[in-house]
Amino acid sequence: MLPINLASQSGPFPNIDIFNYAVLSGHTTYGEIFLCARVSKSWEASIRCLNWKQFSKYEGIPQVEEGPGSDEKQEFRILYPRTFGGRICKELFGNFEEEIPCVSRACFLKFFKEDPFEPKKMMMDTFKLVVIPAFFERASGEEFPYKLDSKGDLQQVKPCELKEQKLQIPTGIRNLEILCKHPRSGKDNMPVFRDFVDDSFELCYIPPKKISLCFMRMCIVQDGDAYVDQQALVESKGFVVSSLRDKAFYDAISVLTSQTPSNAYNPWEYARTSDSVDLGHSNSQMVIGGYIPKEGVEVSFENAFDDDNFGVIPVVSAEAPGVSESNVMSEP
Repeated sequence: MLPINLASQSGPFPNIDIFNYAVLSGHTTYGEIFLCARVSKSWEASIRCLNWKQFSKYEGIPQVEEGPGSDEKQEFRILYPRTFGGRICKELFGNFEEEIPCVSRACFLKFFKEDPFEPKKMMMDTFKLVVIPAFFERASGEEFPYKLDSKGDLQQVKPCELKEQKLQIPTGIRNLEILCKHPRSGKDNMPVFRDFVDDSFELCYIPPKKISLCFMRMCIVQDGDAYVDQQALVESKGFVVSSLRDKAFYDAISVLTSQTPSNAYNPWEYARTSDSVDLGHSNSQMVIGGYIPKEGVEVSFENAFDDDNFGVIPVVSAEAPGVSESNVMSEP
């Protein structure tokens, strides 16, 4: 055990490198650091010397666009518990090499503002930042018997036809559903989806172009019964309605990491998405919700339900315009 030296500039550690290692190795958590800093002047002084930019890269948490009042420690403290970052994505779905862009300072400051959809609550309590890579890398093999077709969609392969190779998998809705059946971790929390309408694969297919950052509300917003009314409310506050892919990605991480969507849904609540489908006789929004523990989330058409509560999930791009930070995280 390392000796405690209260006079040290690194609090309980002999030097700042050991302090950094204690965090990155998991021997000391970020929460413990901030808790100790609240009661110890030595810790408070020491953590200001820590490499918070390195911690952000390690966790795959976007850095905040530089501007007045920039404070890497404070920004990390706010974002870490409120972000589904790159490290979580890698642990669940596969590696990715895309650079994670910076969060705009304007979006970061939203965390300190009142939720426009729920007065008296702050957005740091009702919104999350979500990193959504455009591609995941997985190796095909016995545990993942798939190949990519000409459109970039995963197709299951018979054992006799299986060729081991690295796949660059686009994070479209079809591939996401398959990745959720074969996660790298979180298997004890499966399934993610209990019902996923096949038509959504074709009707809601939009090939991802690049990695995206979403500032997304965790709970649905309800204002009137019609989708157009809920959409108008969300847009009047400077947001848009979440797509099916983005909300499904959020729910997948929630379920697989045991942060279940129960805070957002009950079995009778569904989120309408911006994706709509023409059923021939009518137009219907794609909906996602109705989470049931150990059974999963349902994805279907709004018209398939008779008497359920529908809302929408407000979301806005969090990426700083024209700013990209070389923020590719290191392997744990």
